[in-house]
Formats: sequence, C-alpha cells, structure tokens
Amino acid sequence: MLPNTTVDHIVDPMQRWHITQSPQVRPSILSFRSQRISIGDQKVETRIAVRNVLTKESSEALLAIKQAVWFMRYPMAINTWKLYVFLNPISCVPRCTTAPCRYRQQHDYRGNNKRAEEMANTVVEEQFIGDNLFGFHRTAFMEFLQVEKYPIDVAYVQVNNTVEIAPYCICVDHVWKTVVVCIRGSLSLEDYAINVMLDSVPMDEVAAQYGFEASDDYCHKGFLERAKWLCNDIEE
Repeated sequence: MLPNTTVDHIVDPMQRWHITQSPQVRPSILSFRSQRISIGDQKVETRIAVRNVLTKESSEALLAIKQAVWFMRYPMAINTWKLYVFLNPISCVPRCTTAPCRYRQQHDYRGNNKRAEEMANTVVEEQFIGDNLFGFHRTAFMEFLQVEKYPIDVAYVQVNNTVEIAPYCICVDHVWKTVVVCIRGSLSLEDYAINVMLDSVPMDEVAAQYGFEASDDYCHKGFLERAKWLCNDIEE
C-alpha cells in the first residue's frame, strides 16, 4: 500500500515517464499542473511537469545546454581510445603519437605560468590505472579533456574492465567548481554480462552500510554489485 504522499512526474520530450521525489528544476524550463490519481484504493496527489521546448530566449535553457556540452567531455574521455579512433579515424594516429610532444611544448611555452606547468603533467602514472603498453588510454583521455588547455585536474582514472570492475574517473573541474565522478557505460562483453543480471535484490543491507533509507526498495543486481565495488574503490 502506498502512503498518501506527493510524487512528481516529469515527462521528457519523448513522453516517457520518470519519477523523482524533489526535482531541482527551474520554472522556466518545466511547467506544472496538479492532478489526483488512484492507485488501488489510495488517492495520490501528483504534479505533472511537462518540459518546455528549449529556446535561446531562456537564459536557464542556454545555461543547461552549455553545461551539458561542457560535461560531455567526461563520458567521452572515459571511453578512451576506442571512441577516439571512432571519432577521428584518420587523424587519430598522428595526434596520439605526437600528443606527448605537443603537451611538452605547450608546457615549455607557458613555463612562466605556474598553473600551466602543473596542468601540463596533470595525469601521472600513479593516477592512471590499467593503461596498455603504448599508453593509448591515457593519451586519448588527455585529448578529450584537453587538460593542457582547460583548468581540469585529474585525480584518478581506472580503465581496467572485468565483470566486477568498471572503468571510471574522478576529476576536479575548476570551470564549474565541481568534482566529477564519471563511470563508463556498457561497451564490453563484461559490461553486458552485468546488464543481464536482472534479479531484483533488496537494498536494506546496502542502505545500512552506506547510511541511507531504502525500506522495501530493490535494485538491479548487476548494477548494485558494480556500485558497491565503485564505492569501495573510491574509499580505498
């Protein structure tokens, strides 16, 4: 039985339903209307939010687009060389092979700038876990983020991929003053093995371990196992 509560429903442009407790949305982007619905013998008060079309007249919409464009560099970067080769099939070889020289030259050219000196060698070997012999993961990651150009500090990158382990990165974005934790999506057979672990498992034990409420809540078994590994790896 569901308690009498308020649930916010958000309709995206494809008219699919998403449910969230307290969406942090701006009134100029979403418009709301109230509606009461019946679930069994319970009456639930709802708010239906329809996403307005993004326009250049809306400063909030422009900010959201700008933010989305900026942060797309992180999911692209964590896909490393496979995505880089796909997007740059011709220029990938000369760009990747000359990347260390270009970064070095940029570092020397801006040597009077202390911040530039620190950024030029942001990614060090201890921070990049699981790269191959030729350093393709590291080079593609740096190419996507352009760490020699933008104020982005790379704290940790892990590109090993097994059924238990997922590639992810932790970066400090000084442009948006944000710590970014970006996890790679499904790309390998190991990832799809996780996807087909479809059993629903209770979250009570995990909730007690990490300090959040999850009474009678369930989670995709594969995603939960990856999330638990990720939390443990970050803590270590």
